[in-house]
Amino acid sequence: MSKETDPGESFYATVVMGEHSSTPPVIHNAQAKIMRPVIASAHTSRLLDIGSGAGVGAALIAKTASIDHVVCIDLSVPALVEARKRGFSPLVASAEGHKLPFPDKTFDIVMIDEVIEHLVDTDSIMEEIHRVLTDQGQLLISTPNLASWFNRIALLFGIQPAFSEVSFKKVYGRPGSGTVGHLRLFTRKALKEFVEDNGFHNSKIVGVPFPELPRFVRPLDTLLSRFPSIAGGLVMRADKRPT
Repeated sequence: MSKETDPGESFYATVVMGEHSSTPPVIHNAQAKIMRPVIASAHTSRLLDIGSGAGVGAALIAKTASIDHVVCIDLSVPALVEARKRGFSPLVASAEGHKLPFPDKTFDIVMIDEVIEHLVDTDSIMEEIHRVLTDQGQLLISTPNLASWFNRIALLFGIQPAFSEVSFKKVYGRPGSGTVGHLRLFTRKALKEFVEDNGFHNSKIVGVPFPELPRFVRPLDTLLSRFPSIAGGLVMRADKRPT
């Protein structure tokens, strides 16, 4: 009997996802900003970007932190071709269900941007991130905010929240036609508790706008993104808690 193809892996294998290709890197700019005070007092030289896409975020963080070695892992070969063009080391690998192919305490910074919401087993990837980070390592994580101001309004009218999906094939119950495969969604409170329960502390969360909103509401979204609890997206930096 032939092995069945995992629909999630098939979905991601040939795409260069969202902000990892050409969308303005609002998430990565926010990460660079919250990383600068930490970087100023620490030596960082090794970066792992999990679900890197084309390496847009890794490029900005590597420049911000003067990092000389960057590894990008993704399921998408086309995305990793672009990452290689940026001078990064590409590796085709899944972000869940497997041990990361690196020894303990290999990296100073691990990024996982707009990836955690796509995973079924979020616990195992956090365990692996903690394992491969050095004792003074930093986690950078970003994800859509389930409790964004526009999702709160949508639910009042019985509309499926943005970012949430019930199928890989088609969007149901909300505007839009593009499926992205989100499985787990976080509020600010849930993200903070989840990360801290998985071996991290000194977390800082900022809000970012959602760039795909209609143009006429983007100024309001930018204003409300100052309040992470209702922002369109969440960006976190956290320190590894040594075991």
